[in-house]
Amino acid sequence: MTNLNRQLESLTMLATLVALVVFLFSMLFPFYHIQIFGIEIFDQTFWSYRSYYSTFTTKFISGWSWFFNYWFDIDNLSFAGGLSITWIPLTMFVMQALTLAFGCLSIVIKRRITLSVPLCLSSTVLALMSYVGYRLSAALNDVFDVSQYQLGYYLVISSVVLFAFAFVLNEERARGFGGKVLSQNPKDLTMAYAEPFL
Repeated sequence: MTNLNRQLESLTMLATLVALVVFLFSMLFPFYHIQIFGIEIFDQTFWSYRSYYSTFTTKFISGWSWFFNYWFDIDNLSFAGGLSITWIPLTMFVMQALTLAFGCLSIVIKRRITLSVPLCLSSTVLALMSYVGYRLSAALNDVFDVSQYQLGYYLVISSVVLFAFAFVLNEERARGFGGKVLSQNPKDLTMAYAEPFL
């Protein structure tokens, strides 16, 4: 293994580790928040595994929905506007857990395919978060509302970029930098860099 291959492998591992940490933090922070002002004031914040809501009409009501109560209880306030999309946070949570598992596995098992799995899963989580935001803002467009993506959403975007970077580095390392198998001979290494310009 050449020096360059070793450096690419180390950089791939570092990018994967940072992507995993960023992705883990994206689970701890909410990804979407809505606030509705009208006859009543309604406020709700979303994670993949829980939701916090508060409402004020004649009295203040607030509460948390966690896991199965959040995913399966139709009577709670887990999704505003009565949208039938409670399967999305459950799917999101499963994909987040799989992303972390396959991300850790890709560090241990250094195969070309292993980094594509967390990249695809984290991209799917991002798409699901975007869809939830779209559906909630579309359902609430007839009232004055403030709906916005939160830190968890932007951390997922960062982790997708980092997983993609690690994937590209891993592919370059596996193919031999620039499609060439690099040897230990410094003269060959110089030629590998110089040949595209000749």
